[in-house]
Amino acid sequence: MPASPQDAQQQVQAAKSAETSLVLGIIGVVMLPILSPFAVWQAYKSEKLGGRATAGKVLGWVGVALLILGALWLIAFFAFFGLMMNELDTVTRSTI
Repeated sequence: MPASPQDAQQQVQAAKSAETSLVLGIIGVVMLPILSPFAVWQAYKSEKLGGRATAGKVLGWVGVALLILGALWLIAFFAFFGLMMNELDTVTRSTI
């Protein structure tokens, strides 16, 4: 039972942040990893207000890891593609 109206409002805000963290974490893992850092941020906000947002925090960090792996894969893909295009250009220039 909250002792004051401020405590009650703080609990409501903590619950909203925890719910938002969970939703952003799920969306971040399933569809849009760019939302995962926001899930982590909302989870920490909820915990600071006295709430519990463990699931949102875990999903957020999993999404952040997926975001980093995706970015590294994209960099490697474009580096390989650029190398192959350069090699193709070199081969076509030498045969002409």
